Amino acid sequence: MFKNVKPDTYFLEIEQGTLGVKDITDIDIPAKVTIAEGGNYLDFGITKASNIKGTIILDDKDIVDKEQSIIVEIISDNQVFRKICKITKPFDFTYLRPGDWKLKVYRNALDSKYKILTDEINLTLNPNEEKQVQIKISKTEKEIKYLQKPMKVGFNTSKDKK
Repeated sequence: MFKNVKPDTYFLEIEQGTLGVKDITDIDIPAKVTIAEGGNYLDFGITKASNIKGTIILDDKDIVDKEQSIIVEIISDNQVFRKICKITKPFDFTYLRPGDWKLKVYRNALDSKYKILTDEINLTLNPNEEKQVQIKISKTEKEIKYLQKPMKVGFNTSKDKK
């Protein structure tokens, strides 16, 4: 309740030092609060933050360019986070608000001969949960098409006698 506060629009922030290391509010902060005459209420809770840790699984262990990367994006109703991740290293997203998230994967600097098999994952994070995810990448098969009808090629072993 906001008593003795002049009616106006304010932004409420939480001093992080008053929270625990893994504590997070269940609403977005800073929160826009419009104070009217007679007092107002803003209800919110404090919960434990969640994490996503991921590994990239490559079907082809002989990738020449180990510096190739993908973009991993996570989206909730009102937040978006993106990371550029090397395909040979694990990745993580920390200090996430519990709830429903969608993880999407984009090519970025990934060679066209590779295909992202896991390009979208729906996740529900619970308070203080660490969710493990795997992104699978495989080498695409190349198809060779012949544009002409096949012809037989041979050679003659008989010698002409005159």
